[in-house]
Amino acid sequence: IQEIENVSSTISAKDISAAIFKNKLLNISSDYTLEETGLRKVVYEEGSYVRTMLFKKSTKDSVHYAYIDVDAKTGEILSYSNFTNTDNAKKLDKASLLKAANEICTTLASDKFSEYKLTQDKDSYYTYTRYVNDIPVPSDTISVEISPADGKLVSYRINYTNTKLMACILQ
Repeated sequence: IQEIENVSSTISAKDISAAIFKNKLLNISSDYTLEETGLRKVVYEEGSYVRTMLFKKSTKDSVHYAYIDVDAKTGEILSYSNFTNTDNAKKLDKASLLKAANEICTTLASDKFSEYKLTQDKDSYYTYTRYVNDIPVPSDTISVEISPADGKLVSYRINYTNTKLMACILQ
């Protein structure tokens, strides 16, 4: 009974997909359709659920997919991948790509992003690591890939430990 109550408090797939279509960063236009969705329990975090979603767009010449994991209680985007817009014909400069990555992380990770520092910068792929009291938390990262052609989001993933972390000083 408790599990049914927990699941009933999650955001519906319909409401999440409506928010996804409105989010311009995600490059999922109204010509995509929701093909699959599922709800899974996060075993290491009490009462936490992730809604997985697969969107599909078919054209005469090709089929495109976008995959998204969303926190089913808060609506926060946990991961995203859409390799549709990966045209590498023109290249943005390094500063523009980093600016785009930072703006995307600021938007998608919200207040959490202030705890992260850039730790890897490879072409158009960036990794940020969370720091607590100036100590890195290696399991808490944000990875983001930007299209070098136009600065649009290709993939994103955030890992964030929802536990209070404290620094200990050993003498």
